[in-house]
Amino acid sequence: MKPLSASCATEQINECTEDRSEPPGDPSDHAEISLSRYFPEGTQYFYGYPSGEDSNFFNGVPPASEELVAARTLICAGDHVKPIVFPSAIEQDNTHILEKELGIVYADQDQIIALPSNITHSIVGKERNILIKKALRDNCAPHSLVMAQPFMDSFLQDRFLIPPELTIFLNDKRNLPAYVPQDYLPGRYGEYMSGHAFATSAQQLPIPCVVKVSSSSSGDGVRLCRTAAQLEKAKKEYMSVSGSIIVEQFVKVAQNFGIQFGIPYDKSKNVEIIGVSEQLTTPEGEFIGGIIDPQRLFAEIDGINKLLVERVLPAVRDMGWYGVGGFDVLIDKNGKFYMEDPNFRMTGMTPYLCEARNGVIRKSMVSFIATFQGTEEEFCRTIVPLAREGNSDQMIHIIALTHHDNTYRINAAMYFEQEDEVSVQRNAQRLVALGI
Repeated sequence: MKPLSASCATEQINECTEDRSEPPGDPSDHAEISLSRYFPEGTQYFYGYPSGEDSNFFNGVPPASEELVAARTLICAGDHVKPIVFPSAIEQDNTHILEKELGIVYADQDQIIALPSNITHSIVGKERNILIKKALRDNCAPHSLVMAQPFMDSFLQDRFLIPPELTIFLNDKRNLPAYVPQDYLPGRYGEYMSGHAFATSAQQLPIPCVVKVSSSSSGDGVRLCRTAAQLEKAKKEYMSVSGSIIVEQFVKVAQNFGIQFGIPYDKSKNVEIIGVSEQLTTPEGEFIGGIIDPQRLFAEIDGINKLLVERVLPAVRDMGWYGVGGFDVLIDKNGKFYMEDPNFRMTGMTPYLCEARNGVIRKSMVSFIATFQGTEEEFCRTIVPLAREGNSDQMIHIIALTHHDNTYRINAAMYFEQEDEVSVQRNAQRLVALGI
């Protein structure tokens, strides 16, 4: 996978992308790019997902990973949005490493809302959801809460800033045709109200195809079925899923982009593209990281940026939604693009694109999530020298850090030389050798 600045996989794809020096939106507005640019003062943002299938959302992320994911808001909250995080993200030892050793600038301490310490990474499933819901009810003011994928419990309804049913509707892949023109979507072969309906359907589906739990994220709940056996396996795997299932066209992907956007709550301000990254996925379609080239933050993909700014996002704003989000865009080997998954919430690339727009990230980078096993002394001796901000030999940029059971979990980006895949491999191998 080559970075955005490298040659596209084919000549047709090369014709589909072009550089832009200014973001679509208002080029004269050079204010800080953060959550505070798009949400009103007092917003309390929780980058969290219901465990299991609560709120009809399919989430298989383990709690320890969820704690790290939720901590991403600390780096991009801005001056008046209050990030909601798990206690592990702001433990004194971790914040000392991030702020004092590495020079990372987080949200002010009085902005941060920490969930209770009894919500540990060992608590899972419905028990975890119950505790989180109670904590949100107790700690969030009325009409202030924004959640990546909201709970729908009635006793939380008055806490949400944006109607939760609207966010849930927009995040559901099944509803993409409601606001995206059909010409820009993959073909849809089937739609089923539950996993059982999908598994027991007699409909003959073309092979290959893509099976998706329609309300899911980051490749969780997506199966690429290249053979009939893989399709049958997906039917068995999703038999008990209560949410809807869709089956779509299998796109032979040459490149995979993530386009991040912002819709300001102030309707006098224009919707805009925050930035574009190239996405890295497993052969099964699971998101594992993204590439950002600061010189091509606003790469045009065959007019899709214009489509978003002029048609799709204004239609979403008219529904009453605002904030930050993204779309996954696939380009096939013939140069045709398809808008795939909607993400009406922060994504894993949002913090990095905000930092790139704000001048914090100036080199090409690829994001990753990793672990390091060892003591604090070993972490500081091995990893900190490579991550200290401003050092001439800085290799990685850490945005979130948690620690459990002698294991550090890291959300970071690895720098590499532009258009040099060898440097990517060399740096990655060095990190692995050091225990990342």
